[in-house]
Order: sequence, then C-alpha cells, then structure tokens
Amino acid sequence: MCLMADISGSAKTDVDIFRLVSDHGPLTLYAASRDSSFSLGTLHRHLKEMLRMGRITIYGDGKGGRGQRPYGPTVLGFVHYCRIDADMMKRLGNYFLLWIDHAPFRDDLAAHGFDVGNAARDPQGSKDLFCKYTRYYSLIEDQLEHLKKNWDLIPRDLAVFMGEVMLLTSDPSHFGTWKELYLRMPGLRKQEDSRIGHMRKLQIMLHRQIDD
Repeated sequence: MCLMADISGSAKTDVDIFRLVSDHGPLTLYAASRDSSFSLGTLHRHLKEMLRMGRITIYGDGKGGRGQRPYGPTVLGFVHYCRIDADMMKRLGNYFLLWIDHAPFRDDLAAHGFDVGNAARDPQGSKDLFCKYTRYYSLIEDQLEHLKKNWDLIPRDLAVFMGEVMLLTSDPSHFGTWKELYLRMPGLRKQEDSRIGHMRKLQIMLHRQIDD
C-alpha cells in the first residue's frame, strides 16, 4: 500500500504536513511553523491546496486571519494520505480516537455515512469500521490513479459510460438529448441497454453479498 518511494517531493511534503496536523492539531499556520521545520511560505501554500482539495478543514469559526485559523484532518484526507503512508495507515485507529472528540470531524464522518452516535456507544467497533472504510476507499483511490495514468488502456465503452454518467449527473438538461438519441437510434439503444444491464448485474451481486 505504501507508495512513498514513488511520490514527488511536493507530495511527500503534503504527507508530512498532514501528519503534523493529524498528530498535533488543530494547528494554525503559525503553530505548524513553530512545531516543524517548514517555512511559513511552504506551509501556507500546501495548507491552502490541501484545504481546496478537502483533505483538511478549518476547525472553529474560521474568522481569524490566515495564520489564526486552526486546521484539522478530514475523512478524505485520511483516505488520500494513508494510501501513500504505511505508518499513518497503521495508526488509523489512534487517529480516529484522537479526532472523534472534535465536532468538525464528527460532522465530516456523518457526511460520509457514519453513524456518529454509535461512536459513543461502541468506540471500538466504530474505530474498526473507520479503519476498514479508509482502507477500502484508499484502494479505490489507487484504482482512480491507475485510470489516470493508463487512460489509453481503458476500453472505449467503459470510458464513454463514465463520461456519460458525469455529464448527466452534473447537467441534467442533457437528459432530453439522451432520451431522443435512445429512442431514435436502435443501435445506440442496444449499447445503452448493455451498459445499464451491467450496472444492474453489479447491483444484484452487491445485494446478494449483503443478504449473505
């Protein structure tokens, strides 16, 4: 799982800063500078990008200046950085117990589908579930990275289906065109039905796994 040897210097700095925030946060820009060897400029640049990508978030009301806003990790941050840092992956359970007491992290967990109320009733079970979730979605991120690096090897039919899903979910106004093409072009309708059929088969397989 650990890809640290293959990542760029900038990505390694990201990992180190995320680990710093996760270990000692919530941290402001100035506190992170005091507790590390990174310059203010480096920290500001990386924290800004990590915030934009949703891998950290502002803990608190966010009203302070750029050096006064405390940052903390997000679920997406753990998913992303644990896939390239084996040590962080090993410490996932500890991170969960450390951050579950922070309201922004609990809210983020809830947004990702966790039963936050159950964490108080069953902290060990919730911790284990968080670890499994993070490991699973880290593997999915690995697959996405593979797609990006090997896009030319992706079957055209699969690529078209992925693009169609993205188009129709981001801009439903195109459903009218999709419907017209579907109804008036028998060959295209056969292709669409085949794609939808594969999705239904996957859904049935998943439900069978749940029932078992």
